[in-house]
Amino acid sequence: MVKTSVFKLEPASASSPIGGGLGKIIENTLADDGVVVFSMLDVSLGFGITAKSTQDCMKLDPKGIVVLHQVDIGKCLRMEEDLLKGDIGW
Repeated sequence: MVKTSVFKLEPASASSPIGGGLGKIIENTLADDGVVVFSMLDVSLGFGITAKSTQDCMKLDPKGIVVLHQVDIGKCLRMEEDLLKGDIGW
């Protein structure tokens, strides 16, 4: 069985021009779990794999890596036609 967790990201701020920080994380998330990443407004942003467990995230440097990127929603939308044909080719 594949476990999937949810991450919610805070909006970007002046202190973080690249992106927001970790807003919420499901308790007991382990490193290497699959995750769905959402904005704080529940807009899905993408999918990934956790780099750290929930406990490690709580003591992580603010610029630390929490999720390893797999695919963003924009890529899914751009490749929608190929996905529907079964020609994925990530």
